[in-house]
Amino acid sequence: MLSNKQANKHRTSLIRKKSAQNKVYIPASNRENQYLLIEFDLSEDIIAQLMSTNGLNTVALSSFYLDFKQNFFKFCKLNGIDNAMFVAKDKLVRVRFGEESQVIETAEQLIVFYDPTRHKGYKACYDKGQLASKLVLAVFATGEDIREQAVNLHQRTTQMVKEFAQAVGQDASLFKIRDHQHLTYELYAAEKGDKKTQTHGLRFVPTRYNQQSLILPQDTKHHGYVVVNVPIPMHLIDQAERNIALEQPYEALYKSIARTLTDVADEQDVYKLAVIANGRQPIVRTNQNEQIQVSDELVYLAFGEDEEQEYLADWDPSDLVDTLSLVFKPTEADTQNYSFGRYMTKLNSVLKQMCHMMGVEPERDNVMVRFHQNTQYQFLNLPR
Repeated sequence: MLSNKQANKHRTSLIRKKSAQNKVYIPASNRENQYLLIEFDLSEDIIAQLMSTNGLNTVALSSFYLDFKQNFFKFCKLNGIDNAMFVAKDKLVRVRFGEESQVIETAEQLIVFYDPTRHKGYKACYDKGQLASKLVLAVFATGEDIREQAVNLHQRTTQMVKEFAQAVGQDASLFKIRDHQHLTYELYAAEKGDKKTQTHGLRFVPTRYNQQSLILPQDTKHHGYVVVNVPIPMHLIDQAERNIALEQPYEALYKSIARTLTDVADEQDVYKLAVIANGRQPIVRTNQNEQIQVSDELVYLAFGEDEEQEYLADWDPSDLVDTLSLVFKPTEADTQNYSFGRYMTKLNSVLKQMCHMMGVEPERDNVMVRFHQNTQYQFLNLPR
């Protein structure tokens, strides 16, 4: 029979082992980012106020946008938010790391590039004479300790929304908050000489906030997923080029790669995987009826919440891309401890096996892994 001292030591050992199982080691050169999108749908009453007998009153619309923008920037400053953007375009706002601060506008997207450690400022993107269906107030994290300061930025943002809503005469409950957090790293950093690592538990954002005394509303929606960019090795491309005379010369290539990847996923109990080979950006949604919806620039994916296997694919058999996008969605069983750490540890191993089967060269090829956590809710009067 164990003594009290031995029993306590045994319990401590079990706790440490369990904690270690929920953590992942990733390259110390990883990049963290956080941005919040505050969405405000234009109501029928607001739209009616912007209309005249001849249609849209562009003078009133321009004044409306200007008032929103100026108040937004004003209350950002008052709450210590030093990087933000006002958007009145019906386009998806995406944020990526960039050494130069810039916004690239496409037909469907506004892609914001910036370095959180270097760039600050206020930007606006709208057409004074074009009525958008909603306004987006974007808040971008700055500084070095983004993950540690995430709850602080979230609290300052919600306080800003309260003050802003009152100033523009709108009910705060009409605002929806989307908190996006990314962790990006190179899968083969160690093989390229970057041996240093960091340990992450990757707790659910609502759980992490709760432990830091910020309680989110009960109807908060939260999900995580992983997007991995994998280069197609040249030997596979060379093989595919032999079929160039065929009507669909790259169908065999993409089918072969997808079969290899899904075989590995099946062996390693990875149940949710999508293979995208068409140059479009994959976006994971939780409220879609269709599994795949494709536009000119984007691929919207919806995985089921069950433990059943789902292997989705979308490619153009007549077009050769040099990079695949692999999308992974953990199941509830993968995250039973409100943490993605154990899942990411398994996924890193699975990815290396997949890349080995494809013939990816660790010392030469870059395989970028981006872990996403998205949290959203309709605004309520949250405690500070």
